[in-house]
Amino acid sequence: QKEKIPETKTNSPSTNTMTDNKIQSILVYRIATVPEHKSNGKDDDTVTSISSNSSGSPFVKLLAVYDNTRKEGSSKKEYRHVDTISDILKSNPPLSDCETGKLGDFKIVDSNMYKIVYGADTNGLCLAVVTGLKYPTRISIQMLTELYNPYSEQFGAKFKSSSFKTLNKKSRHLLSSFYDKYEDVANVDKTHDIANKIDKVKETMQENIVQALQNTEHIESLASRADVMHEQAEMFKRKSKVLHKKMKTKNMKTTIILGLVAAGGIVGVSG
Repeated sequence: QKEKIPETKTNSPSTNTMTDNKIQSILVYRIATVPEHKSNGKDDDTVTSISSNSSGSPFVKLLAVYDNTRKEGSSKKEYRHVDTISDILKSNPPLSDCETGKLGDFKIVDSNMYKIVYGADTNGLCLAVVTGLKYPTRISIQMLTELYNPYSEQFGAKFKSSSFKTLNKKSRHLLSSFYDKYEDVANVDKTHDIANKIDKVKETMQENIVQALQNTEHIESLASRADVMHEQAEMFKRKSKVLHKKMKTKNMKTTIILGLVAAGGIVGVSG
């Protein structure tokens, strides 16, 4: 299920759009239904998993979060998107009508800043991931599905009785390992890797085409110059022939004149 929602507040001091294809946060929640007479949200036997037949108000509790600000060594305990996702889960919780022992009913939220993918199991264990806008949704679902088994095995007996972020430290190693594995899409997505290679080939071909066009233009320029030089050579040849004829005629006239002068001199001498 995919939807778009208006932006809500976040714990992040930055509001820059995440246009990359990286993971930013992995979060773990307990999500259930609290009957109206238990609206104080107390986590006791009256709290049940949300299903298509649920009518109580949503009960959402953050159990653990791994954020890339922690990976980068930030000294501040600031986790982005916690309030935003909590609000989203309350307004549009994943139903736990999926197969027992599996994560299901995945929902995708496209905001104008980042993308959120989340799902839950029949016990109300909810896993969510916040990524950049270009991070593939199917890889987010793949990561959450793969993370679910080891997480439920390690913390399945504890998460219902855990309070706010009490599993944060215990979950850190597991969440960070999945963060590191899926941070670069190329490491886990062969299709993405192939697509990158195809893009590189396309880029190389485009550069070759541009170079070929430039070479063609250069060749056409040389050919044009050659044509001009050929025309100039032909013109020079024609002018040379005309000049040669003129010089030949001039020489002939000069010879005739000299011959007449010489003949007149001989006649004068003999007379």
